[in-house]
Amino acid sequence: MEFSAAQAFCNHLIENKYSYGNIIHWTNQHFVQLSNDIFLLTGKRVSESTLKRFLGKKSTRNAYVPQRFTLNAIAEFLGYQNWDELLDASKDSSGKPKLGSKKRLHLIWIAVTLIMAIACWLSITYLFAKKAELTFQPVKQTQKVPFTTVFNYSLKAGNDSVFIDFGDRLLLPIDKNKTTVTEYVKAAGYHKVYILHRLDTLAKSYVHGLSKQWQAGFSPNDRYWKYSAFEEPALFKRDSILYLPIAEKMKLLPAGITDVYMEYRYADTFDISLDQLDLQVEAMNNKPLGGNPCFDIEVLLQAETGDIKYRFVHPGCFRYVDLIVSEKHFTGRFDDLSAFARDVSAWHKYSLKTANNTAYFFYDSDQIYSCAYRKQLGKLKAIIVRFYGNGALRRVSVGDTMLN
Repeated sequence: MEFSAAQAFCNHLIENKYSYGNIIHWTNQHFVQLSNDIFLLTGKRVSESTLKRFLGKKSTRNAYVPQRFTLNAIAEFLGYQNWDELLDASKDSSGKPKLGSKKRLHLIWIAVTLIMAIACWLSITYLFAKKAELTFQPVKQTQKVPFTTVFNYSLKAGNDSVFIDFGDRLLLPIDKNKTTVTEYVKAAGYHKVYILHRLDTLAKSYVHGLSKQWQAGFSPNDRYWKYSAFEEPALFKRDSILYLPIAEKMKLLPAGITDVYMEYRYADTFDISLDQLDLQVEAMNNKPLGGNPCFDIEVLLQAETGDIKYRFVHPGCFRYVDLIVSEKHFTGRFDDLSAFARDVSAWHKYSLKTANNTAYFFYDSDQIYSCAYRKQLGKLKAIIVRFYGNGALRRVSVGDTMLN
C-alpha cells in the first residue's frame, strides 16, 4: 500500500513538473525526454521503458517494483535525498511531511527560509560562474551534406557531467582534457546543438546541413530526430513527383522496422524570412500508397530561432494533428484542431502564409486556421515534408520559386 501511494505521488509530481497532461496519455517522446532529464539532473540512467512500467503507462502482469537504484534516481530527480525520504513525504496527502506543533512549524519555517537563501546565493554564483567555465566555438556550421562539423571548446577542470547534444537526443559526455569534438552530418536540415550541464544549457549553436536538392529518408514513427537519409536520389524521383513505392521502401529499411514516416528534406540558404512567407505544398497520401489507416501529411519549416510545423490528417484521425508555431504548441488530443482533418487521399494544396506575427493555414484555396505568435522566427533554413506511411510530393514553392 505504501509503495502504491508513493507511486501515485510520483505521478502527481511529474505531471506537475511538465505540461504534457496525464501520464497515461504521454507519448514515447515524452518518456524519452523524462529519461534524459533524470540523467542530466542525477547522472543516473533510467530507461523510458522502465519509466513507462513504473508510472503505469505500460501494463505489467504483476505489480512492478523497480530496483532500488531506479527508485533513488526518480526520488533525487523529484528533489528528495532518496526513495525513503520520498516515501515518507507521500504518506501525507499533501505530499509534505507532517509538521506537528506550532513550535516545530516555526523552526521548520526558519530552516526552510535559510536553505532557500543559501540556495539562491549558490544559484546566482553558479549562473555568473558557469559562463566563464566554457568556451564553445563552431568551425564548420554550414555546408552541403555529408560533411564533418568541428567544434572547439575549452572546459575548466572540475566541471563534470557536461554533455553535447547534436540534435539527435543522444548525450555525448565532453572530455575536459580535450579541446575538439566532431560530428558527421548526413541529414539535411537545421540542427540545434546544445552543451548541457545537468539541466542547464551552457551554450548552444547550430549545424546547417545543406542539400541544395530534395533528400529522402525515414524516421521511426514520430521520432524525427532519428531520421536516416537514403543514399540514392534516383530511387524516389519519378518524373516531377517525389515518391518511393512501399515495396521499394521496405527493402531499404533496417530489419524489423516497419512503422515509419517517409520524409523529403530541402535545406538551403534561403534569403527569405519565415515571418514573411508564402509556401505552397501539393501532396497526397492514402492507404494504397502507404498501407496505414490514419495517414497524414506534415510540413515542418525550420528557421533561425524557431519552427512552424503543421499536420493534415485523414478525416476521423484529428487526434493526431500536431501544430507548432514559434513558441506555441498544440496537439489534437487536448486542442480542437479538427480543421486539419481533410481528405488527403488525392492531390491537394497544404499552404502557409505568415505576416504580422500570424500564421495562416490553407487547404487548397480555403483558409482553415490561423495562429498569432510573439517570438520572431528569422530566416528560413529547411523545408521538411513528412508522410506517415508513404505519400507523394508533387510541388513545393516558396513565393514564386519552385523547389526542384
